[in-house]
Amino acid sequence: MSVLVALISLLIIACSNPNTAESKTENSNRASKITSQVWQIKNGKETIYGHIYQPKKTHGKMKVAILSHGFGESEEQMKPYAQNLARRGYFAYAYDFPGGSLSGRSKGRDMTQMSILLKKRTF
Repeated sequence: MSVLVALISLLIIACSNPNTAESKTENSNRASKITSQVWQIKNGKETIYGHIYQPKKTHGKMKVAILSHGFGESEEQMKPYAQNLARRGYFAYAYDFPGGSLSGRSKGRDMTQMSILLKKRTF
């Protein structure tokens, strides 16, 4: 029974992530329409690390999207969403919560200081 479950799992993984040359070309063409850069915000001893994603060609005002990850994750999980929004004309910022995960790049807090009960802070 466990062998059958393992085989089905492998089949699902293989089918859900097609790795063809055509899909790679399409993804690289789509990605080339946007730009990405690191943007760090400093506040006292804290540094919030993130990436800005925006269309290469911008005209006038833009809609803004700020993407926040879940506990134990980082801005990397928000990257596909931010890129998609940028392709649709948004200025998107995906960032790491200070202390939000072990893999996060923001500085100033650790995971033991991160809580949903933290008081509202202004930056």
